[in-house]
Amino acid sequence: MHKTIPNTKAYLVDQLNRNSYVMLRDWHSEEKTISIARSLGTVVDIKTLLPESNIPTVQSLTPSNKIESSSNNYTGTYGLAEFPMHTDLAHWSQPPRYFMLRCRKGSPDVITRVLPCTKLNSILGMSIFRRALVKPRRTGQDNILLLLPLLFRTGDVNGFRWDSLFLVPMNKAAKQVADVLSDVTWIKSKAKSLTLARNGDMVIIDNWLCLHGRSKISVNETDRKLERIYLSEIYP
Repeated sequence: MHKTIPNTKAYLVDQLNRNSYVMLRDWHSEEKTISIARSLGTVVDIKTLLPESNIPTVQSLTPSNKIESSSNNYTGTYGLAEFPMHTDLAHWSQPPRYFMLRCRKGSPDVITRVLPCTKLNSILGMSIFRRALVKPRRTGQDNILLLLPLLFRTGDVNGFRWDSLFLVPMNKAAKQVADVLSDVTWIKSKAKSLTLARNGDMVIIDNWLCLHGRSKISVNETDRKLERIYLSEIYP
């Protein structure tokens, strides 16, 4: 069974425009994630774009301790501890616009935090974002220094990137942004707290307009399983 929402696609687009994320409960839990994603928008096929990365188009996310994973990802770095606020694939020249997190085995005690970038605008201002520059923490094979703006523009949308694990602040403006996003108390007071508790629960996040993070996970909740998929657009 799934909850019925009249004109679902219109609802999705409306909520994304209003809040930069949308949450659906117990949504078509019997269907495959790839099928749902293709019905809602254009899927980013990472496996084809970056075959050397070994990243599948639909990624399975399960918690584990740091020693059990590579240090080149969030689980490998933070383990069961809290994940800091970030945008996905922030080190790409243009990160994917949207991503979907879909629950396969959930936990009501684990929180996914979502923070619209407008919350940052209210305390830092656009002039700081426009000046902020970062670099990827890891350089390419040619060791060329590549500077990336925290604020980028595509069409009529101002996109924002941030990831303390993969990006390094390169000027004062970027460090100001980093300082705000390291303030855990402020983050928790401003972020929306969501739970992916049941099979079929899912959230779609505008990766250009929202940051997200995760609360810590207890050792009793390591069977939690989410699936993630990226989309370049949501169909109207």
